[in-house]
Amino acid sequence: MTRLLILYAAIGDGHRQAAHALLEACSRRPEIEAVAVDNFRATHPLCAWLSEGCYRLSTRFFPWLYGWSYRVTRRLPSHHWLWQLLALLSRQGACRALREHQPDVVLQLFPDLALAFPARSGDQGQAIRRPLQVVVVTDFSLHGRWFSHQADVFCLPAPALARAAQAQGYVAPGQACWGTGIPVRRQFAACVRPLPLPPRQYVVVLTGGRGVFPQLAKVLLALRSARPELAVHVLCGRNARMYKLVSHLAARDPGIEAHGFVEQVASFLQGAAFAVLKAGGLTVAEALAAACPMLLYKPQPGQEADNAAFVEAAGAGRCVRNLRELQAVLPAFTGSTLEQMRAAAAAVGQPGAADAVLDRVLVQLALHRTAGQAVAADQLAHPGVEGSPALG
Repeated sequence: MTRLLILYAAIGDGHRQAAHALLEACSRRPEIEAVAVDNFRATHPLCAWLSEGCYRLSTRFFPWLYGWSYRVTRRLPSHHWLWQLLALLSRQGACRALREHQPDVVLQLFPDLALAFPARSGDQGQAIRRPLQVVVVTDFSLHGRWFSHQADVFCLPAPALARAAQAQGYVAPGQACWGTGIPVRRQFAACVRPLPLPPRQYVVVLTGGRGVFPQLAKVLLALRSARPELAVHVLCGRNARMYKLVSHLAARDPGIEAHGFVEQVASFLQGAAFAVLKAGGLTVAEALAAACPMLLYKPQPGQEADNAAFVEAAGAGRCVRNLRELQAVLPAFTGSTLEQMRAAAAAVGQPGAADAVLDRVLVQLALHRTAGQAVAADQLAHPGVEGSPALG
């Protein structure tokens, strides 16, 4: 039995959704026993709540400040004092989970370096046997906080990003780096590839699990004005206020329909003419997996801007930064343009990413165990030689 520990954070809904996708994939494999832990909330619930609130407020009201901080810290090495300071917010919970579950593999789904620094006596407890450490990057973006010098494996959202991470020095010699994709739920594995299908009759607006979207009412009115032949389905997530707003608009325009939190997102994306969405990493990965053309509205500075740039470079969608650009693009979002985008999305989408991560990890774990056995044999032959370091 292989014990697998997934570490994530509730800062943004995408990391949690990726954790659920991996748990779902593990449930189909009897040889894997998996558990997911939010190590920020496990360390200090109040600090985690404040961190989540600061993230929401900064990205909503001060996106330029968040974007600036993202840029200036992009190349900081994993041993930098800033990461060591921020690791205090999650490290105790991570170490506690390691002691409690004794995993063979740790999958980290949030940019956090809690495991990059040796545990101290103040972290309560004995040394922890070192598991295979795997970082699963959940944005189409490269940032130094993801790339721990202690990690064994990095799973990137695309092969091109894996190559870029190696070329730009984010990945050290001896660390594996793969372009496995961002883990998405099983429902996306059945996505339809481009075929001669009848014209789509609706557009879907994705606001993410928390239901956040800038200028939503104006965007919906622009969609209905520019493309009246298309109905508009709005997935409001868990945001009751947004659901009420969209329902109010729908009462005046039957071409608009509000939906609360939707579990079967894949079916909406597969049938849509195109999707209008925020450029969150998980949302983009789901649209790519569903081969759905994208209109990315006002991506925030930081990882969202990088996600949008990836989509445009792949030819799977367009990015617009204000209502004027949206209104200018909408009339051309039809016919062969959409089919080309659909084909481009299908070419880079990875609906089987969760299984691909597990497959690669299990192979790497076998190599890791073989190397450990070789070190143990060498220690018996040469007493005093140290083997793999413990985390404690």
